[in-house]
Amino acid sequence: DTCVNASNMEPRVLRQCLANLTANVSRGVFLQFADWMDRHAIFDATLKRNYTEGLSGITTPLYLIAGGGDNIVPIEAVRFVHDATASADKTLRVFSIAEGARADYGHGDILLGVSAPGEVYPSIADWLERRASRPA
Repeated sequence: DTCVNASNMEPRVLRQCLANLTANVSRGVFLQFADWMDRHAIFDATLKRNYTEGLSGITTPLYLIAGGGDNIVPIEAVRFVHDATASADKTLRVFSIAEGARADYGHGDILLGVSAPGEVYPSIADWLERRASRPA
């Protein structure tokens, strides 16, 4: 499993991503991710504040995107956030072949992929444009 759909990446961009986007993960962050997997909830480093419970307090408009080939944050995880929030204006858009996209986007190519500028970016821009206030 990889973090991108390599067939949706220009080779030059993929090489740059592999060289520049990896980072060492601190022990604390790693333990927090492990705890997330065990508890199915995200806590702060002290394990006293449950951020997952706080999702129900989100009321701002949300546009959530997921990639059909994302092995880091699967569609189910994004759908969980969508369903857990209290926002009356929320949209979940899945970029996958099954949903009519040109590719099953991975975690990285949903923003850096060959098809992203013509498919993902306009979707985000359209959503924002529909909600933009116009000066009088």
